[in-house]
Amino acid sequence: MVEDFAPLNLRARLSALQDRIAEARTKLEAHGAVGEHSEELTKFATQHDAIRGSLDSEGTVTELQHSKATVQTDSLEKELKHWLESIEHRYNEPTPRGPNISV
Repeated sequence: MVEDFAPLNLRARLSALQDRIAEARTKLEAHGAVGEHSEELTKFATQHDAIRGSLDSEGTVTELQHSKATVQTDSLEKELKHWLESIEHRYNEPTPRGPNISV
């Protein structure tokens, strides 16, 4: 019975990741900073699509496919969390600017 719910749980995690990626893109667009982070956002979206595609490619998800997708999802969640924290830190605590001296 647990196996029946595992793919749904993984799909829910992937949906949450998709929402977090979209939210990050929206926030960066609001600040006009999406250009400098578009490569990272595209990388996360591509990884997400690949994982979801591996689950959607066949009618029945085998234990091996599920295990591989779970590991990939864990990694993507960790990378996205770390990246979002670094972006938030960068904008919340910008590096001090030096004096601007005109001669």
